[in-house]
Amino acid sequence: MALLADGWHMATHACALGIAAAAYLFARQHARNSRFAFGTGKFGDLAAFSSAIILSLIAVQIFYESVNPAGSSGAITYGEAIAVAALGLGVNLVSGVAAAR
Repeated sequence: MALLADGWHMATHACALGIAAAAYLFARQHARNSRFAFGTGKFGDLAAFSSAIILSLIAVQIFYESVNPAGSSGAITYGEAIAVAALGLGVNLVSGVAAAR
């Protein structure tokens, strides 16, 4: 369950970055469009709100899968779980170092 939660967690971050990039590009392309009387600045807020809604839905689904005993898959292969967790830790460390620069 922890691997599933971490995978969805990272996927929602990737989706949030994609939504933010799309909102930024749309706002830049239509910045001088007179049909947007108050400007295009609110597209970033709308992107953040939709990302939060998606993250909330995923969190509810993960919670449901965690407490639902019918979803249990049986034996856990710890070797594969540790390998995936180590890979995730490595990606997070590289991202943290890159962000610090």
